[in-house]
Amino acid sequence: MTEYSFPDLPTLRELVKEDPVRHGGEAALLLADAGLELLESGRWRESLSLLDEASHFTELTHPQAPPLPWGRRLAAARGMPVKRGYREVALGIFRDAAHALPAGHALWPIATSRLATRLVDIYRTTGDRLVLNEAITVCSDAIGTVGSTAASDATAQLRANLADALRARFDLTQDAADLDRATSLWEAALDQTPASHPDHPVFLSNLANDLLAQFDVTNDLTDLNRAIANFRQAVEETSPDEAHRPTLESNLGAALMRRFHCANGMADLDEAVASLRDAAAVEGPSQALARSNLGAALQTRSTITGADADHAEALTHLRAAAAILPADSPEYPATLSALADGLFDAGQLSEARELFAEAERRRESTLGPDHPDTLASRHNLASTMAALGHFSVAEGEFRSILAARHRVLGDRHPDTLTTLHNLATVLSDLGRDDEAELLFEQLIQARTAVLGPDHPATRASRTAFEEIAHQ
Repeated sequence: MTEYSFPDLPTLRELVKEDPVRHGGEAALLLADAGLELLESGRWRESLSLLDEASHFTELTHPQAPPLPWGRRLAAARGMPVKRGYREVALGIFRDAAHALPAGHALWPIATSRLATRLVDIYRTTGDRLVLNEAITVCSDAIGTVGSTAASDATAQLRANLADALRARFDLTQDAADLDRATSLWEAALDQTPASHPDHPVFLSNLANDLLAQFDVTNDLTDLNRAIANFRQAVEETSPDEAHRPTLESNLGAALMRRFHCANGMADLDEAVASLRDAAAVEGPSQALARSNLGAALQTRSTITGADADHAEALTHLRAAAAILPADSPEYPATLSALADGLFDAGQLSEARELFAEAERRRESTLGPDHPDTLASRHNLASTMAALGHFSVAEGEFRSILAARHRVLGDRHPDTLTTLHNLATVLSDLGRDDEAELLFEQLIQARTAVLGPDHPATRASRTAFEEIAHQ
């Protein structure tokens, strides 16, 4: 983030005495920024004196104007039990401090950028859409106003903050135009930022995250390939002793796993394991998720290669991640599901069933019954019931899941076809081979069209069909 390149606060206080109109806005802005920092860190009562002083200095910049109302509102805010009312007052002081700067002041784009950052942070805390929209408007107006007059690092930060706000709004509304604009802004910010600047790898990572979101919309591998390339570059530009490097390595590993699941390239799987292993080795806030992703990647590799060492290591990492992650973490159900996958493959079906059921309950309560992740948990639980020999129960579940996946994902989605395969297998287990043959014929045709004739899933359906046909 761009730092203020102005005198420190004690010096500014002295300068304000000499020329309040010239320096009052600078001092007010620094005080208001510090006051908001204290407010958002939970020390909101401590920020009162700083915001009082900021309000005073803002008034000094306009000696002929009527007094601003913030002093009275601050006094009222002192008795407010609700933090939100005080935050609105503090934001008002920050806005007035920014507007108190003389026209063309070099601090103005930085101040605007800081205001937008604060607004996005407040949105993420409160969910207030009006605050998010204000952040977008503030940055958009500032970029249009400063043009090429501000320093490149200041305009790059403005673009980065606007991209961050637009991505937040895309997550809320799924408006692809916001995501497209955010991606373009990250690219523009990178063009303005030297590779040696500490923000450069951060911008690369944020661009990569938005490209992943774009891949979810377009299903275009070009977006996924670009995301991986940006994650790689971000890791390369980040020193091993930087605190956020494990997060970058974890993000790279997760993106590589997504491409592996699309293209089945073992090189991607091996690189993902290496990157995630580096991330998982470092203690810190990202370690639990890295160990979860590493366990899932190792489990996938062990299924393909039959390597017992990968399978044992996968279970170790997944158990550790499940123990570390808070139960209300968004990643917790995925970790439970990955651990259950490993236990399923190890033949520990009862424990796998319990974990799949817990993952399903958590996902349904937070995501809803028709979310693809919830349906994935239901599918896994039904598969476990079939493996335990409860074929009739599994049939009913697979039919229900198939109908939901048809509705949510479409009849040619790979997940829908996987459920169709398992339903056909259960029908065969129940001795209803004629029904199973018909489903496998449909399945082979669909998987050949969607995945190709040589895809492992297509070959598995063909093999199952041939086994039934030759009985």
